[in-house]
Amino acid sequence: MLAFVSAPTKSAVLIESTVHKLPLKNRLRAMLRLKIGAVIVGALIVLVIVGLALRTNHKESARGPLIPISQIRLQNVRLVQRHRTFELTGEVKNNSNHRLSSVCLKIATYDCSDSWIKASCGEIGRDNRVNVLVDIPPNQMRAIDYAFVSVPHMPEIKDNPLWSYEIVETEGSE
Repeated sequence: MLAFVSAPTKSAVLIESTVHKLPLKNRLRAMLRLKIGAVIVGALIVLVIVGLALRTNHKESARGPLIPISQIRLQNVRLVQRHRTFELTGEVKNNSNHRLSSVCLKIATYDCSDSWIKASCGEIGRDNRVNVLVDIPPNQMRAIDYAFVSVPHMPEIKDNPLWSYEIVETEGSE
């Protein structure tokens, strides 16, 4: 095993020679103080790094999303049942000045006797985080390529399957 040792500095030699001239009890105290000092300096460095990271993260979250939900439009959106999951199809229109990278949806499914959702319809399933990954330049539209909605333990639909969606989050880049 190779080990690289740097030459001691003048201050390290001075401290070491001073410590060795002290009686054993005082030498142990001096070494303990040096170790405690090194731990304190290390802890302060860690605190500064964590503080800077939290400050940066807080600035980003206080600023809010880069692309407001109001600047995103979904068109021709459909849910197609594939066994126990649903495939989401349609288009996403990015009306912002930034590149859109993802849209997060909240989707609820209903079993209704009518052709529209009303108070008497029973909600039979919900997926609160459907992430639709996209890459849409500013002021352009793209098809949804791959998005699945998972509704575990959903009962069998007896009447008319209906669903609703809501955009809850967006992600974009400059």
